Amino acid sequence: MMIKSGYFWKVLHIDVTSGTSMVKPFDEAFAEKYIGGRGFNAKFVYDNLKKNGKIDPLGPKNLLAISPGPLGGLYIPSSGKTSFASI
Repeated sequence: MMIKSGYFWKVLHIDVTSGTSMVKPFDEAFAEKYIGGRGFNAKFVYDNLKKNGKIDPLGPKNLLAISPGPLGGLYIPSSGKTSFASI
């Protein structure tokens, strides 16, 4: 059963250095395990650290992850939270 929520089931990856972008899908298991904004960003930053090792915070291999929370798009007070994460 698909989770009914504000997820669009896609991640937009933009490489500012080369000027390219790609859309990558993610599945329900990922959404259940990391649950929106903070969880998604923690996973993206962790994977980037594993792949690239020690990263210069101002270097080209660093990333800026921006993810909406799991309640984004709902008409509930304080539901429009967005999480930002970087090194």
